[in-house]
Formats: sequence, C-alpha cells, structure tokens
Amino acid sequence: MSDLRPWDAAMTGTGGPFAGGPDVRVAALSTDGAQPYRFHRVDEATLELHAGADVQGRGLGISCGAALFNVRLAIRMTGHEPRVVPFPDPAERPGLVATVEATPGLPPGPQERLLHHMIPPRRRLPVHGPLPADVLADLVAAADEEGATFVPVTERMACRVPALAVLDLPAENDGEGSHLAALFTRGDGPRDWLLAGQALQRVLLTATAHGLAAAPFRCADLRLGREGPFGHVQTLLSLGGP
Repeated sequence: MSDLRPWDAAMTGTGGPFAGGPDVRVAALSTDGAQPYRFHRVDEATLELHAGADVQGRGLGISCGAALFNVRLAIRMTGHEPRVVPFPDPAERPGLVATVEATPGLPPGPQERLLHHMIPPRRRLPVHGPLPADVLADLVAAADEEGATFVPVTERMACRVPALAVLDLPAENDGEGSHLAALFTRGDGPRDWLLAGQALQRVLLTATAHGLAAAPFRCADLRLGREGPFGHVQTLLSLGGP
C-alpha cells in the first residue's frame, strides 16, 4: 500500500540561493518504503530531480510531482522564483524528471510561507459533518492553481465518471466519517502525472493548513486514468477521516 512519507533532501552550497539554507523537507508517495526520487545539485542555482526508475508509472510520476512542489516552495523561501523544465532530455536521460532553476524573485507571500510551514508532519483532526464551504473552495483553488481539477465525490458525481463506478458511495455525503474527492488532469501521460503530484501536494498542504486530516485513498479496483467529464482521474483523496 502506498503512503505519504517525509524525506529530507539537503540543499547546501556556497554563494547561491541554496547556500547555507535549511534542509528541504519533502513528502513523497512511496509504494515500498524507499525514496522514489533523488535530487542532484548542478550548481548553486539549479537542481535536477531524478526518478528512482524511468518515469513510466502513474504512482512514480505523482511521487516525483509531490517532491517537486515542495522544492518549488523551498526555493520561494529564499526569495527566488523556481523555473521548472519537465523532462528536458527524454531521449538520452529518461530518468531526469525535471530541472529546477532558481531565478531572482520577490519575497515569499504569506500563503507560500504557510504551505511551507505545513510540510513537516502535524496533527490533523477529523471533520464531523460536511466540509466547510470555505475549506472546500480553498482545496478546489489549490488544485486549479496547478492546472488540475478537484471534485468532491458522491454517488451522483461518480455515475458520471466511469473510473469511479467501482466505489460504494452514499447518494449524498451524510457528514459521517471521511469525505472523498478526486483529482483530475486534462491528459494522462508522464507530464500529467507530474502535474497531478504537484497539485496533490498543494491540496494536501492546504488541507493541513486548515487543520484537516487528508491522505491519498487507495482502491485496488479503481480504474485510474480513464477519461470522464472532468478529465482523467489521477488519484482519490480521503478528507476529514480520523
């Protein structure tokens, strides 16, 4: 079973945006307890993100995307803007997921600081009753900012999405237990999986900032990647469960 594991990735050097900075704490979706990616610092302003294997699977791509989002946040904490180039050399270096260059930028904003502060594991609380409208709006906006679509899952919604037909859901959320939501992307390839991972991580950190328990939801029979009215399902999230 996959889970969300914290990993420490040191970004140190001299004279650049990563020089003397704190270790970057990143979260990766791991399927076997091993770190599914590694970082290579090319110089004091450039990092490479490498997959543990060629990015050919959805889970690995999403794991790398989650780590990439946290690196982007870490770079913003230095007052730089991250410039990401996904899969810059697919023919010769298929395991190179992305290069990230830190370019001059403005100081980080309050929301960026808040999300970065949420990266270490924190106590999160279950939700009793429907998700507050403002929390749901923030989660939808978080996914949208990364180019993905976040949709709460009910039986009525699942009937419109073939990939979710295997789920046993109430007609309407009764406010008991956890809430399910789905994350969609427009396409379904390595770039989309990387995008989904970044969106997933932004959503998870946003949920944590609201004090909300959130985690990827596993269902062996879920037909991920199938297209529906919202795009391609990349993952499900459980929100508010204990």
